[in-house]
Amino acid sequence: MPKTTANLYRAIINGSMDGPFIVDAEPVAGLLYPRFEASTYTDGSGIERTSPADVEIISDKVQKGGGTSMFDVEGWFGYANWRYFFVPTTPRVKIVVASNL
Repeated sequence: MPKTTANLYRAIINGSMDGPFIVDAEPVAGLLYPRFEASTYTDGSGIERTSPADVEIISDKVQKGGGTSMFDVEGWFGYANWRYFFVPTTPRVKIVVASNL
């Protein structure tokens, strides 16, 4: 399994997941789920942008190569409309690191 020394953060747009990210020392259900549909948001400059789905579903099956979008910096989209969850270095779920750069 690939390893990374980078801190990882999950960005959650305001209104898509309300309440705390952590309850009883555990991430809430859905926090690390990928986006199954494209989402539209306004960036820090006021420009409307569309972020594609994290995974593609064909014939009711998730296609390989997708996953949950994460970033190596907190605040990637700014803080006006976004909250961020720090992914612990020892998560209880398997994380495979891939880069789209």
